[in-house]
Amino acid sequence: FAQGAVLVEFDCELQKAQLQRVTAEMAIAQRNADANTRLLARGAVSQLEADNAKSELDRAQAQARELEVLVSKCMVTAPYAGKVGERFVRAEQFVQAGEPLMDILDDSAMELEFIVPSAWIAWLNQGYAFDVEMEETQKTYPAVVSRIGARIDPISRTVKVVGVIDGQFAELKPGMSGSIKMKAPVQSAQQAQ
Repeated sequence: FAQGAVLVEFDCELQKAQLQRVTAEMAIAQRNADANTRLLARGAVSQLEADNAKSELDRAQAQARELEVLVSKCMVTAPYAGKVGERFVRAEQFVQAGEPLMDILDDSAMELEFIVPSAWIAWLNQGYAFDVEMEETQKTYPAVVSRIGARIDPISRTVKVVGVIDGQFAELKPGMSGSIKMKAPVQSAQQAQ
């Protein structure tokens, strides 16, 4: 799917009809509030009546805003281009708020997660190039370090690293596994002293 494509659309006819009703009520409340403001200026109504008309308008506006937000959530659009990994619900199925609908994957940048010895953070940095051999394809691909974890595991003395495949390879799929091929830079005798 492309970014912005409609992934899911809910049946929101009831909420749309409620929004129409509340919008009409808001128009009536607006006219009443305007009329009471003019009548108050002439002394024809009390301050309480004018305030009540304004409060009715505020309540109708709040109801309209609430329904507008609800109706805006009737369609789920793709936040990025990608693929559907798995669907958890089917058409015509009722779902609860917060229930996962599908798993979507951004396959534009294939990320790799792995751990390295914590001693490596002395030389490993963002942008460091390395290779990864994927078990499923039996091929080696170029990659670069994109992030290094902020916390070292004190028991295993390791740190989590995230890399990204450097290039586009159609045969690569999310969930594949492989072996990282990374070497520490060689220090010259002068640097070691």
